[in-house]
Amino acid sequence: MVVQGPPGTGKTHTIANVICHYLALGKRVLVTSMKDPALKVLQGQLPESIRPLAVSLLTSENEGLKQFEHAIKKISSEVSSINRDAYKKDILMFDNQIDTIHAQLANTDNKITAWARLNLDDITIDKETIKPIDAATEVAQNRQLIDSFPDKLV
Repeated sequence: MVVQGPPGTGKTHTIANVICHYLALGKRVLVTSMKDPALKVLQGQLPESIRPLAVSLLTSENEGLKQFEHAIKKISSEVSSINRDAYKKDILMFDNQIDTIHAQLANTDNKITAWARLNLDDITIDKETIKPIDAATEVAQNRQLIDSFPDKLV
């Protein structure tokens, strides 16, 4: 993607957000600019936690190589400090939570279906079978004739 525009329109902020979004999705990002200062400013806009992973190959090759070496060391230390057992436990816990939520959703779906049937399936009143909407319409149209009517709780 190409981002261009006049100064002060939020290009750097937008680019930093796009970079963070793509990194969060596990993608790699390459940013180029015609001038070194733009890359320096952009690197400063990145969150502190990912700044070491941003390697700027600027005019000074030595500076770029130092940043590259620093980024490799940072990645290496992050990878070596990963507690795989803790992640496995977290994944198992999340899997169990997902299963529980699926069961709750299925239960809620069944309840909604039961309520829908109560409101959509034909009902029998005084040996006459009618649709619930028709019964409701008749009651609404004749409400002046009806003070109350017995209703057995089932």
